[in-house]
Amino acid sequence: MKEIARFDTRIEAEMWCVALKEKNIPYILQGNDYGGANPLVGMINGVKVLVADEMVDQIENMIN
Repeated sequence: MKEIARFDTRIEAEMWCVALKEKNIPYILQGNDYGGANPLVGMINGVKVLVADEMVDQIENMIN
């Protein structure tokens, strides 16, 4: 798994991941915000978007 983006809140991360969902690209959101229940805690370390290593090139082409 590789981190492709990091956001201050889970909501920002989920909004960014809409394009991944539309392309059926699996991803994982990783953060210490207790699943969005305490967003202030998440702002300290951020929320990471992780994808499989083999998907990175496809995502970079989507972004650029």
